[in-house]
Amino acid sequence: MIFLKPLLLLIPISAWALMTRRTRLGWAAGGLVLVAAGAALALAEQWIAATERYTLLVMVVYATVLALGMAAAVELRRPFPARQVIGLLLAICYAVVPFGMAFFLFFGEPDFRPSSSEVLPLPARLAVVSDRDDGCDHTSLHNDCGREIQVRGASGQPDGDVALQLLDYLTRQRGWRLDPTQVGGPGWTGCHEEGRMLDRHEVCVTITGVAGGARLDVDADNYLDADDEP
Repeated sequence: MIFLKPLLLLIPISAWALMTRRTRLGWAAGGLVLVAAGAALALAEQWIAATERYTLLVMVVYATVLALGMAAAVELRRPFPARQVIGLLLAICYAVVPFGMAFFLFFGEPDFRPSSSEVLPLPARLAVVSDRDDGCDHTSLHNDCGREIQVRGASGQPDGDVALQLLDYLTRQRGWRLDPTQVGGPGWTGCHEEGRMLDRHEVCVTITGVAGGARLDVDADNYLDADDEP
């Protein structure tokens, strides 16, 4: 897959070299599209703006298509040789086709892996025993990613008190709205949405009282699943 990355950057320059007759216009337009290609690659690889990459990626693609269309309109006012037709088609394919493939072939359907910073750090009277990334479930149409955090309290503290302290901390100091669950044992759960536009996703936190302390489950749904919940 590594060899595809330089190819993504070379295609726009080749397309404009074929399409334009004037060298200065060709280099200017090619450089513009090269910058757009670099930005799209950086977004897709999460080198920049990782929390808003899909929204910005769409904007970059549409801006690239708009630039191609405007420059092509200028060139179309004169006789249009066959090589320029090939260059135009190559440029449009570069801008449109990889965008659709990026989600499902190169980079996969959007994964929003929840961070432990959604609930950590904990107050001094509570300690983290383990913080485990449970990965993402790709078995359904949607990608669900999770994280499990085991928490214990002070020595000799009843197990139920740990869950209650977590509830108090997350609701009062972290702004979470948690409601009681109907599953056995003390437990509370709540969700909120994060991100904007295509990067919008839902993050949920569940507190469950367990032997020796409490368990925190942090789960995230991708944006395709955001409207499925009531």
